[in-house]
Formats: sequence, structure tokens, C-alpha cells
Amino acid sequence: MDWEKLHNKNGSVDPATLLNSRLANALSTMGDAQYWEDSIAPSEIRSQLEKVDPSHPNSTGVLLRGMKWLLASVSKGRNVSDFFSVVVKLVQFPHSLEVRKMVYMYLVQYADHDATTRELSLLSINSFQKGLADQEPFIRALALRVLSSIRIPDVLQIQILGVQKCASDQSPYVRKCAANALMKLKGRCLDNENSIQILKEILQKLLGQDSSTMVITSGIATFSEICPQELELLHGCYRKLCNMLCDMDEWGQVIVLDILSKYCRTYFCAPRGLGSAEVIDAERRVTKTTIPGTKDANVNGISTAAATTTLPERPAGRQVMKRRVVKKAFYSDEEDDTTDEEVVYAEPVNHTVAGTNTNTNSGQNKAVDMEDDHLDPDHRLLLHSSLPLLKSRNSAVVIGVCALQYYCGVASIKVRTAIGKALVRIHHGRRELQYCVLNAIRCLVGECPSAFSPFLQDFFVRPDVDPSFTRLIKLDILTELTLDPNSIDAVLKELSTYIRSQTDRDVVFCCAAIRSVARVMDMARIVHDRHAASSGGSATQKERHTANRYALNALRGLHDLTYAACHSSDVVGEASVRMGNILQLLQSDTVVASVDDPDGIQVKCYERILTLVVQTLLSRRQKQAQEENDEEEDNSDWVEMNPPSFAASLWVVTGWLTTSTAIANVDKLRFELARLLSQSFVTLLEPMEKIQTIHFATKVLLLQHQSKKEVALCEFLLSMGRIDIDVHVRDRARMESQLVQPLLQYDLDHMPSSDSSGPQLLTKDQLQSILNQRKPPPSFVLSSSPEKNKYPFNTLSSLVSHATPSYVPLPPWAMENSSTKLRDDKVESHVDSKSLTNVDSPGFYNEEGDDDTTTSSSSSSSDETDSSSDDDSSSSDDDSGSSEESSSSDEEEVLIQSNDYKLPIMNQPTSQSGSLLPFIDQPSTNGNAMPTAATSLSQKMTVMTVHDDSDDDDDDD
Repeated sequence: MDWEKLHNKNGSVDPATLLNSRLANALSTMGDAQYWEDSIAPSEIRSQLEKVDPSHPNSTGVLLRGMKWLLASVSKGRNVSDFFSVVVKLVQFPHSLEVRKMVYMYLVQYADHDATTRELSLLSINSFQKGLADQEPFIRALALRVLSSIRIPDVLQIQILGVQKCASDQSPYVRKCAANALMKLKGRCLDNENSIQILKEILQKLLGQDSSTMVITSGIATFSEICPQELELLHGCYRKLCNMLCDMDEWGQVIVLDILSKYCRTYFCAPRGLGSAEVIDAERRVTKTTIPGTKDANVNGISTAAATTTLPERPAGRQVMKRRVVKKAFYSDEEDDTTDEEVVYAEPVNHTVAGTNTNTNSGQNKAVDMEDDHLDPDHRLLLHSSLPLLKSRNSAVVIGVCALQYYCGVASIKVRTAIGKALVRIHHGRRELQYCVLNAIRCLVGECPSAFSPFLQDFFVRPDVDPSFTRLIKLDILTELTLDPNSIDAVLKELSTYIRSQTDRDVVFCCAAIRSVARVMDMARIVHDRHAASSGGSATQKERHTANRYALNALRGLHDLTYAACHSSDVVGEASVRMGNILQLLQSDTVVASVDDPDGIQVKCYERILTLVVQTLLSRRQKQAQEENDEEEDNSDWVEMNPPSFAASLWVVTGWLTTSTAIANVDKLRFELARLLSQSFVTLLEPMEKIQTIHFATKVLLLQHQSKKEVALCEFLLSMGRIDIDVHVRDRARMESQLVQPLLQYDLDHMPSSDSSGPQLLTKDQLQSILNQRKPPPSFVLSSSPEKNKYPFNTLSSLVSHATPSYVPLPPWAMENSSTKLRDDKVESHVDSKSLTNVDSPGFYNEEGDDDTTTSSSSSSSDETDSSSDDDSSSSDDDSGSSEESSSSDEEEVLIQSNDYKLPIMNQPTSQSGSLLPFIDQPSTNGNAMPTAATSLSQKMTVMTVHDDSDDDDDDD
């Protein structure tokens, strides 16, 4: 502190100045936040780093300040690569370990930044090699990271040898960096099969002989990048991966689970038969079939009006057991309301369960545990080792375990229940995670609904909390879980609440809820038909009347909604379309039971749909007139539906006006509708609306009685359609005009002559039987085609519904289990059989691994390792000393040492025009000599194999 500046003119100390000075000194020592500020100029740091003498111990403070500023600038995204020439000289700074660490961290960032930094890194490669033998593990790891970051083909062999050395390091962190370095080298060895093979053997050695979870995790990540298809390399470490799975870090567990799932399906056969949970889901799962004895048939794989699910036949030798069903929310403080549910096995089992109840579950647990007895022991080991990870806090791990158990495991009640509970638990997280988890649940709920049925209330939408992209997924899940009358009632109440509350807030969600209502109506009929079939068919009409009552109540609510939400055309249009779907569903019910509609709600819905069609046409005409006359818009109460809703509503009205005989003044209604459509056909209708208009005109021409004006309007619509600018409209109009050609009276232009040589025309009765045939209602049940759930639910491809560039499909199941001897063998790693001879070491799992003598033998071997490690350390020191003594000679030998070999590199300095790489051997401007070595990189490297007695270096940590 400059005390002269603290005194005032009178010679006394100024208190304010003294306080500010002390405060500034205190703040400067509180932290390193000052380095993130812009108060320090880069030129100041550069001048300090260039003037400082690294050989002097007092230079540590200046270097610390400079390196902290550089790393702070790197973290801020600032390019400070121009300091590389100054920083690279500090690699061997002897006075501060902290400075050396920061120097290597900087070099890792910019070693491959541009051509200049690559050249400077290449000139300092000997310093990086010396760093591989440093006492500090962190320095050794950073030196390897810098060395492996230099993307120059000439140093590839040195990089590989550096990785080989660090792969046998005593520090797990250094070995982890060696595994990560293999990924960097893989891209540079694509043209060299020998180098690729060496990398694979180093990786196999790390996976087979290392026992650190840190190293194993990085090794598996490297495996997934280098050779993900060569699963045979995992034979020796398969059991170790299974046993260490719970001890790995979370993101490593995700990679290991994905790799092991592919290994499982490649080397193990599929589980036999159906699990207990799969039998239950097979009975509850909704499929598209037809009721036997009806005239309805499947259309393009979609069931007809009488669509329902048929129960699979139960085998004669079935086994019945009870399971405990908890009827409460997942997060609830209420007491358990438990019941018993029978479980029917699809094939006989070897054990019996008797006397089970809600208080005693030992028999159930025993039965569930024995479902995987037929699996291979290694297959079962994987399933049992991964099951505890369902309680992980990482959502990716939980989804990975669920995918492993679902695609590779047995569909037991215990496993499926655990999967459902785990996914429900993690779906309450952040909105981004919630979206991914809900997508996975949506993929699973159709195949295994029993796993999520107890948690129905957890999927209720919270409009004020849930984001818009998760609300729609929850609606899909809720409709998939309407598999019993209680759930149907609960879901319908929720949907009605969503529709009432979100009409003015979220129109898209409100329309999705309306679509869900129609889907629930379809599911309700299937559920009640299934209940009737399970009771022997005696209650078929009663169950169908119950389903019809649901449909009539839904029609009443949608009918009222078209009046309450008249300000929203999208909501009204969606309600009109779904009313038509439900009306079709009710009309197709005459095969099983007649619809009891005392209030006439069906007729009211038809009339309301017709009114909406007319209002849409009038509203469009009014807007057109206002635009032509430049008048202000008249905010009338007429509703204008969007084109898809108008086209669907017009199709429903066409069927009602041309087939129903109980409509008052039906002729006038048809005429007025035809008049409005003819006035709006050219300018006010979209192509899809024109196609339905042409269909309306064709069906009116097929009626037995119609007025001449009505026939003229219909022929006018057909003629306008034949000359429309849209190709689809023209094709439709010409096709239907050809069908009704014998019925045309006025417009016969451009129609082919009906001579005897042409195709035979259909009669009016034949046309009526074709066009007026009762159509099956639309089915909202998801199809079970192979395209559904094409991608595993734990992949990005499943999230985006198409294959991503990095997508790798799950392999098919093996035809038979592989031999257990493949995983019993010891793992032997030979880096290069021609040049390197490694000392064989026992694998992680061997035949004597389960004996009681393992502990004593391992302790004795550890003592021997310690003694041999000391000997190895002394020999290493001798070698380094001899290397230093010969550094002044013309030929200098740099030893890259490992546990079991030593590599001498003969350095022959040449000019830059030669084939060998020159190195600078002159002092720098500040008096510090750069590390000198003239390394021959293009010549062949002679490797001398030296057998050591141990596998580990001395403990420098």
C-alpha cells in the first residue's frame, strides 16, 4: 500500500481514503468475479504474460491472474486463441500445480482451433508426452486431452500410444480420459483398419479389466460411437455391466441400458408364452372386430357400426389367481381401497396359488417371480439388475429401464405395475420432461392399459397449469383408459368440464375435447358389448341400451354447445361434425337393439346441423355483398363453419334429407338447400365442399319424387362441377354425371352417347342400392397396424414420428439362447500381437469368482502388486534419468512408458523440406527454452517389449 497517497496536506491520514483502500483490498480477495468484468484490458494480460519469467517462483501470482482471465474469457465465448503462443510455454511450469492445470485447460480448448495453434501444439508435443508421466493424475489426463485434440495424421501413432499408456494408468480419471480419447481418434483412423482394430482392443481391455464405474461408463459411451454393432465385444464384460449398472452415473446408465437391450435381443431368445399382465391386457385391449352374425363387414381394416372386441378363448387348462388392485390416485393421502381381481393365465403354469387375499400376497409374489424361470440366467440377470433403477431421479434412466423391461422382459404383473407407477411418478416433472414421458405413456397405454388404469386421475388435465402441448396427449391417454363403466363416467365428466371452461380460452384444446367425446362414445359401445359377451350374451340389449344412453346424453350436450359457443366457428363446426359421427353410430344400432329416444334428440341434432349449413352459406353471401359494396361488416349471429366442418355437415344432411321419410316439408328443404348451393358453388365453396355438393345433387336425382326445379338445380350443379378449375372436382362431377346419365333431362352437353357398343349403364335401382347404402360409422379406435408404435418409445424417432439419422432399430430376437461360456471366458486384450505383448490378467468374472477363497487370493495379489509397483517405480526413475543424460546427444531417445512396454522414438532433426517433422531447439525471448526434441513421425516406430511384473504404476496420487 502506498502510504504517501493516504496522507493529506496536513500530514494526517484521511479516514475516507484509508477506508476505501482497505475495502478495495478486501473485495479483491473475496473471489474471481473481477475476471468476468471488462475492466481488465487484453493488452495488459498479454504484456504481463510475455514479460514474466516462469523460472522465477515469484511469477506465480502474475501467471494465476493471467490464466484466470483467459479461462473467464473462454467461458464468456471470447476468442483468445492469439494467446496460445504465450501459454504453450507454461506447460512445464514447476512452481504451481494450479497454473499448470489452467494452462492445460486452455490448451484443450484451442489445441485444434486453427492452423497456427495446431502447428504450435505440434512443436510442443514432447511437453505433452512428458505430461503423461506427471505425478498429478489431473495433469496426466489434461495432457492426454491436449495430445488427442491435435488433428494431424502424422501424430496419430503417438496419440494411440499415449492412449495405450493412459488406459493402464492407476488413476480411474486418467483411464476415463483415455476411453474418451478413443472417440476423438476414431474419426482419424477410418482409412487405417489396423489402427481401428487397435482402438477396439484398447476399448475391450478397458471394459473387460477395469472395475471403476467411471471408466466403464466412458468405455460404453465410446463403444456406442466406435463399434455399436459389434456386440460380441461385450461378452466378457456383460455380467459386470449388469452388476455395476446401479452404481454408474445417470447418463452412463442411459447408454448402458440401450446397449444391453440390443445385446439381449441379439443373443437371447424371446420369452415363451404370455405373461400374466399380457393376458389381462389382451382381454381389456380394444381391437377392431365385428359382432358374429351381423351383416356389417370391415372396410379397409376399420370395423363397421357393430364394431366391438371379442374375448380371446380361455384355454382349458387355465390358471386363475388374484391380484390386488388399488383404486386411488397415485399421490393421495386417502387409505387404500383395495379389491381382488382374477388373473387368467393363457397357458398352464407349474405352480398353484391358493388362499390369496388382500392381506397375504406371498403366493402372488411367488407366482410372479416364477414367470421368468425359463429365461437364460444372464437374461434374467439383466432384467433383475435394471429393475431397481425405476426409482431413479433421472427421467431418462426411468424411460430407458421401462423400454428394456417392455421390449426384452416378461410381461408380468409385477413388472408392468412397476413400469406404470414409475412413469406416472416422473411425468409430474418439468414441462419438457413431462412432454417426453407422456409421449412414452401414450405409446404404452394402448398395449398395456392395466399398468396405467389405477392412475386415471393423474392424467386429468389442469388447464391453468399444463402447457398446451401436453394437454392433447393427456386427452389421448384418458380416452385409451376408458375400459370400464366407471372410467367412462369419470372421463366424460372431465371432458364436459374442459369444454365448458375452455371455449373462450383455448379453442384448439376445446375442439380436441369434443373429438374425445365422440371417441369415448365409440369406446363405450365396445366396452359394454364386451361385458355382454362375457356374461354369455344374455345382457346384450341391456348393455347396448346403456351405451346408447351415453350417446344420447353426448348429443344433447353437443347440441346445446352449438348455441352456447356460437361466437366460435371452430368449436361449433367441430361439435357439428361429432354430432354427425354419433348420429351415424346410433343409426347403425338397429341390428342389435333399437334406440330409445323419447326426447327426439336425434331429430333436433339433424335440424341443428342443417341450420348451421344454411347459416354458413348465408353468412358467406352476406360478406361477399358487403365487400362488393364497400359496406361495413354486420356482426350478425350467424355461424360460419370452416370448410372441413361444412363438408362433413353437408354429407350428414344429404343422407338425412334423401333417406328419411318422417321429415315435414322435406321437398322444400331440399330445394332451398340446392338453391343456396347453386348460388354459392362458383365463388364461395372450397373444393372439398364442392365435392359434397356434387354428391348431394346426385343423390337428389336418384329420389323417386322431385320437382322439375329441383332437378334443374341439381343438373346445374353437376354441369358446373364438370368445368371446375379443380381437377378433383371435375373428376368427381364427371364420374357421377356418367352414373346418372339416364336420369339427366336438361344438361346433356359434353356427355358421351349411350349407344349399344359403349359400357352398359346402371339402372336407377342399382344406383340407389350403391349410393344410398347405409355407411358404417367412423371408428375412433386406434388401429393395431405394424406402423403403430413403429419406433421404440424411448427414442427420438418415436417423439418426432419418423426415423432420425442416428436411429438404430432394435434387432430381432435370437432363435436360441447363446452359450453361457461366451460370458464365462476371461477377457484378454492384445493391443498388437506383432509389436506389443501385454501381460495377461484375470478377467473381472472368472470361474473362481464365487469361491470363498477369492478374498484371500485378491489380498495377496494386491500385496504383490504393491511390491512390484515399487520396483516398477524405481526402474521408471532410472529410465527417466538416463533419458535426461542423453538429451544433449545428436540422437535423443524419448521413452513413452506403460505398464508392460516401452516405446523409444528416435529423433532425427531435419529441415522443413524433409519428410521428418522439425522441432525448434533455441531459447525463447524471455530466456526460457522450449522443450526440445526432433521426433521422426513418418518413419516406422520400433517397439521394444519389456515384460513387467505388475499391471499398475506406482501410486502418484
